[in-house]
Amino acid sequence: MVELAIDPSVAAADCFHCGLPVPFGVRYVARVDGAERPMCCPGCCAVAQAITHAGLGYCYRYRTAKAVPQLDQHDLAVPAAVQLIDLA
Repeated sequence: MVELAIDPSVAAADCFHCGLPVPFGVRYVARVDGAERPMCCPGCCAVAQAITHAGLGYCYRYRTAKAVPQLDQHDLAVPAAVQLIDLA
């Protein structure tokens, strides 16, 4: 189940799949282990559904911590080729 609703009354939560905050007023949910779980984006929703539909939903029960996004300075830097496009 994928649901998107722009609703300011939706409470903030963490994404069940990746652990990032769910944007305020946006509701993506996926059914995992029989319950609707909040998702932060359509990507996490799709991955959670794929995991569940493949019969691997149990992996969520055995994880010991939510994922921690790994960013380094290279992820934040604008590639030189993009900088050239911006100058044109």
